[in-house]
Amino acid sequence: MDFGLGSAIKGLPALLGVILGIRMYTGGLLPAQLCIGIAGGAVVSMLAGRGIMHRWPSIGRWLIEIWILAAVAMIAVATLAVLWLSNTSLIPVLGSRDPEADKTIASTFVGAVTAYMALLWTKDIGDGTGAFWPSTQFKRGMADAFKLMPNKPVGGSQLSEAMFEDVVEGYGDLGWGFRARGVRAKLLAAGL
Repeated sequence: MDFGLGSAIKGLPALLGVILGIRMYTGGLLPAQLCIGIAGGAVVSMLAGRGIMHRWPSIGRWLIEIWILAAVAMIAVATLAVLWLSNTSLIPVLGSRDPEADKTIASTFVGAVTAYMALLWTKDIGDGTGAFWPSTQFKRGMADAFKLMPNKPVGGSQLSEAMFEDVVEGYGDLGWGFRARGVRAKLLAAGL
């Protein structure tokens, strides 16, 4: 039971990223360095997690969970970019001598950049989907583990379903959410 908090939890990385982006915009380089460190650590953790899924799926799963911090960092960078571009003095306007025209052009440009960033990744992060979400990387980790398994599970078996399907024998429509990833990692560990 999630008490209706599913969307609120999924949207939390986006909110935290916006807060960090605003802090970077108003506070100088320290938060920007922190953001770069968070993103780098999340990448290393995710890659390590995917790399060990075939031997230690439960540890791999937890390392992949840290990947959510990359989503926070990406939203922070997007927020910083939009805020930075919103400063009209930073946008050169070719041939314009009218301050009102400069504001209109700057607003249009910032709107286009915001829409582009949303198209690239911020919408997926806000929706809890896409490459910056742990479930996507966990699925890839399961596929990587399958490739490295000397005794691959038979199609239609519970382990095969746990590695690739939404519906898993004994669990029904398990999905790929936080709890489901824990169940799937345990099933993989038991099947190794």
